[in-house]
Amino acid sequence: MRNAILLILVFLTIAAGAQDFNAKISVNHTQVNARNLQIFSNLEQSLNEFINNKKWADFKINANERINLNMVMNITSYDNVNSFGASLIINASRPVYGSTYSTVLLNHEDNDVKFTYQNFQLMNFNDQTFNDNLTSILGFYLEIVMGMCMDTYSPMGGDPYFSRANNVLIAAQSAGQPGWSSQDGSSNKNRYFLIDDLTSDRFKDMRKAMYIYHHKGLDVMSKNLETGRNEITVALKDIQKVAKVQTNSMWMRVFFNSKVNEIVSIYSTALATDKNKIVEMLTQIDPANATKWLQIKSR
Repeated sequence: MRNAILLILVFLTIAAGAQDFNAKISVNHTQVNARNLQIFSNLEQSLNEFINNKKWADFKINANERINLNMVMNITSYDNVNSFGASLIINASRPVYGSTYSTVLLNHEDNDVKFTYQNFQLMNFNDQTFNDNLTSILGFYLEIVMGMCMDTYSPMGGDPYFSRANNVLIAAQSAGQPGWSSQDGSSNKNRYFLIDDLTSDRFKDMRKAMYIYHHKGLDVMSKNLETGRNEITVALKDIQKVAKVQTNSMWMRVFFNSKVNEIVSIYSTALATDKNKIVEMLTQIDPANATKWLQIKSR
């Protein structure tokens, strides 16, 4: 009995040490009629175990540095056997140094999620081998989130994770799975264009700006508000240069949709002259959120 308890404790210690995400995934099935509701509970449990029990980072992440991840899978179709259609809402954030605040890395919705799932099926993920569409989609976004996080700690630090996400895309395309080609989705808003932007030389300056924005900006604001905010302005100017060439790109839209509320808050306490300049710049870069950018002046 004593040996069995020790084995359990060792296993729990290893599992806890492997955890990179504080993840919570919810499955909402209210849009479909189903005879067996238990399968949705089993699916939810499988998703949470798959993400939280796997080692995703290439190094140890301390408990206080784990990425916060909330996912909502809204089931939109189910054939009462094992085929599902869904939308997936992903919200990921990482802690900001010297504060209780977490900054959003990704706030995104994928409306083209199709997969098969059977109760208690094993969920194995390998970036270079296609096993099933469910683990490929989840693995793809987890590599994306991890890459985005690593870019905030070191310039281009997300390279290995974005490379693996691209491998997932290639493997899924080769398997003929839906949702992975440039024609899928609407308005060029899909997995293909997201990873294409993140791995393209066209966006290197924007990726480098992620380090300036987060590590040289947000992470020092608790010690020196003005210094941090000035660095964020530098990062936004670098992003503006990319936006002038890469108009209406997938990643540009995803970035500002994820960051708009945070940026408004950052500049709400700036000097009036600085507010006018930043609002003008942000409106040029991201006209879709023009109404929100104007809130900077009114606060």
